[in-house]
Amino acid sequence: MSDLDADKHNFGQLVRPMERASLLFFRKPRPVYWEHLFFGKGSPLEPIFSKIGENRKVDLASLLFNLEIDMENEWLGYSKEILRSDDPATGQHFYSFGVLLAYAYLFGIRDLHKFNLIKTKTHLQVIDAEVVLTNLILPNESVLLPFKDVPFEVCGLNLLTDSLDDLTPSQRQSMFAGYFDLFALAFCRQKLLLEALDNAASIAPIRVIIRNTKVYTGHLNGNSRIPDLLSEEQIQIERGDVPYFFKRIGDQQLHWISSASGSTSSVQSTESFKVDVDRHAQTPSVLIGSPDTIEKKMAQGALFLQRKFGSSDSCEFSWNGKKLLLEPSELKNEFTGSYFSSRKKS
Repeated sequence: MSDLDADKHNFGQLVRPMERASLLFFRKPRPVYWEHLFFGKGSPLEPIFSKIGENRKVDLASLLFNLEIDMENEWLGYSKEILRSDDPATGQHFYSFGVLLAYAYLFGIRDLHKFNLIKTKTHLQVIDAEVVLTNLILPNESVLLPFKDVPFEVCGLNLLTDSLDDLTPSQRQSMFAGYFDLFALAFCRQKLLLEALDNAASIAPIRVIIRNTKVYTGHLNGNSRIPDLLSEEQIQIERGDVPYFFKRIGDQQLHWISSASGSTSSVQSTESFKVDVDRHAQTPSVLIGSPDTIEKKMAQGALFLQRKFGSSDSCEFSWNGKKLLLEPSELKNEFTGSYFSSRKKS
């Protein structure tokens, strides 16, 4: 087996468990700032999301901000272990999934496959978040749901069920309840969120994944060669690393660590990846620039999820004290008076 199987990055760096004050932590030789900001205890976003959901009486912040993060420097931090639960999934687990799906979709958090999540007694908790502030088109790009070459067996939802076909109407309704509760709160607190993100967002590196690890593994093993391998990928593979690239907020240039001392270089040409690379590391105003932006994203994602789940149900939810009606191909929001449809115009 190759060194790539261990997911080494940047000259053989690995995430390693270690004991600190008799507690288990994970030493992460990469930026942990974004885990603190989006999922950490004490995040400036936590009080903004500290509100009981309308569709299920659960504090939304309690489902998100549970990581204990210790940042040593830009490229090194520690995260305390989150305890895993093997108890059967409950309605609250599916509600928490809907909350997380909306949150990841809204803030462009990707790579949330099941190995970057922990199922606790009450919810799914993100434990690794490196790819953030991406302008996502649809919620499955988070990889909480199957996406492209990420099968259901690897996506985040697999921690709760074995198949999309196994979802019951009650479980689907719980997911939508969480999804709408998160978006409704973000809609009303858009200015607070934008201010908090503008104040908190630093120049910390944001990872950009241009290919999945298994693609690199297949290339190294000779099973499926990569025909358009970038020179910067080739160099990292030859030194035994899974290629690692990053951007900084608002920067269009893609970077990589080119020397063992930590020096960085720019990728000369992203070639066929340019469109995808450009939408990573966006400024917060691009993602949540207005309440209208948030509502449109909510509706686009909800109609996609209706199709994805194969649901023909008509469901009614609350949205900031008013009704929100979701049907197979349309959504009506009484709070804003908005109507959205996925039907093709004749």
